[in-house]
Amino acid sequence: TISRPNPANLNITVTHNGAGSEGSDTLSNVERLIFADQLLGFGQRAEEVARVAYVLWSPVISHIPAFQTLFARGLSFYDVGYDFNFLCQTALLFWPQQGAEFANILVTNAPGTTKTVNDVLAIMSGAGGGDLGRTAAVSAMALDAATTNQIELSGIRTNGVVADLFVQDFGQLFSLLPG
Repeated sequence: TISRPNPANLNITVTHNGAGSEGSDTLSNVERLIFADQLLGFGQRAEEVARVAYVLWSPVISHIPAFQTLFARGLSFYDVGYDFNFLCQTALLFWPQQGAEFANILVTNAPGTTKTVNDVLAIMSGAGGGDLGRTAAVSAMALDAATTNQIELSGIRTNGVVADLFVQDFGQLFSLLPG
């Protein structure tokens, strides 16, 4: 059993419920717990991966098994030194849509946002258009208050996100996802 009573910090209590291993451990500044078959991700990096997934595929993605693979892959970008901007940019490789069509996807996948398609188009244009603009739009929508609300509602800040420990075939990952 894993509990994180205060989402503002990365202190986690792990209670062991197995034969001969009962007891509790309090872990501080933990971003991942790795088990034999999966991992749990916590903190800013885990939230950032979820945010990008939410704005590109919608918050419902967290309820499908392929999200665990997507999440693990996103976390792996941080392991090799990449950052949030790179995550946003890389995710675009799977989205050929441009202009208003792309802006509409981002607005639709951020329920409750105050941004309109025109607002997102302005962000894209202000960043230079093309992939730079699309990256800026993904970043802006991922950090939007509506996406933050979805992160809160999904329990990611408190419970973390379960991810596959190993990504077997990244090439097939996106065929499993809607969109």
